[in-house]
Amino acid sequence: MVKTKKRRRHRKRVTLPEKYSPGVLREMDHRTAIAQRLQSAYTEITNDLGGVDSLSRLQRALVERFIYLESAMQSLEAQLAEDPKAAEHLARWVQMVNALSGLAARLGLKRRKPPKTVDLETYVKKKTRKAG
Repeated sequence: MVKTKKRRRHRKRVTLPEKYSPGVLREMDHRTAIAQRLQSAYTEITNDLGGVDSLSRLQRALVERFIYLESAMQSLEAQLAEDPKAAEHLARWVQMVNALSGLAARLGLKRRKPPKTVDLETYVKKKTRKAG
């Protein structure tokens, strides 16, 4: 019996890009766990706000920034858990909490129902009833 060496593949740990840029969610490799997690959060938040189609471009941009900031905060919180005495991390964390709170306040904290959509057949029936 011949022993063979198993090659271990060293996968590069995929993390959030260090700097935010507009469209960061679209540009990420959606096969990665972090991109899937961020996209899931984007979908969940936009659904809470009434659906992505009911949001303005500015609102969608704020949601993207909120998600990026929230993920960056989670990374920072992991660092704080490892070294709770790191004061520079704590100061950054407080700034991030304030920024996240501001974005949340702008977007709204309450769930909204998506706008009602009417299919074409129902619309035509209503119009013909009113006309007749």
